Amino acid sequence: MKGQPMRNAISAVAIGVIVVLAASSCSSDDKSSSDGSVAVEARENGKAYSLVADTTSVPKGSVTFKLSNKGTVQHEMVVLKTDEPIDGLAVGADNEVSEDTSVGEVAEIDAGTSGTVTIDLAPGKYVLVCNIALHYGLGMRTAFIVTDQ
Repeated sequence: MKGQPMRNAISAVAIGVIVVLAASSCSSDDKSSSDGSVAVEARENGKAYSLVADTTSVPKGSVTFKLSNKGTVQHEMVVLKTDEPIDGLAVGADNEVSEDTSVGEVAEIDAGTSGTVTIDLAPGKYVLVCNIALHYGLGMRTAFIVTDQ
């Protein structure tokens, strides 16, 4: 009976390690979402503007984007289906990118507010952009992938 407390302690530690390893194997570094929803934050910090999604990929089908404006000025989010790199979209004289490949958008929202759009997305490469004049050029863009599964 002398070794029983020690065996119990070792067993408890082993079980704890197994639980932690099992939980960590359920997470993924590719930041993909399977529930069809994507939270996106629009921010600006001085001259550094950003559009940050909580996931970088979703499976094909119906996807709901929720854009939250965490900044101090108006923003929007346009979903463009394109194979172009996120920083390689052509900017026109109006300081905006073409919306010819747009599949949907959250129209302009004021600071501190949010908006949503649900879009049926096909597999492929996309770029999420804020297409208010100059915002794309200031960094308000992010790559996004829709998988076939």
